[in-house]
Amino acid sequence: MTALPDSCLAVERLMTTPDAGEVLGLSSRTLEDLRWKGEGPRYLRLSRNCIRYRHADLIAWAEERARFNTTHGPPMYSRTTVSAADSTASP
Repeated sequence: MTALPDSCLAVERLMTTPDAGEVLGLSSRTLEDLRWKGEGPRYLRLSRNCIRYRHADLIAWAEERARFNTTHGPPMYSRTTVSAADSTASP
């Protein structure tokens, strides 16, 4: 019998919304709002009322928001799109 590699034996613990909020420094309510808006970290819906997060997804989401200064990148929590009328308007 051959031994399994360590990567096969490691099982990641899935986090609840309060646990994920603690990792990110956000409230559970903020994570719920971001999830509803489609702007939060990736999550798993295991059942209707069972939401879980992976630690790697939380860190990746936070890293995507890293900025060097306040003018670097789009504002946080914004998914605005430019409408056709806005893009054709003269300055």
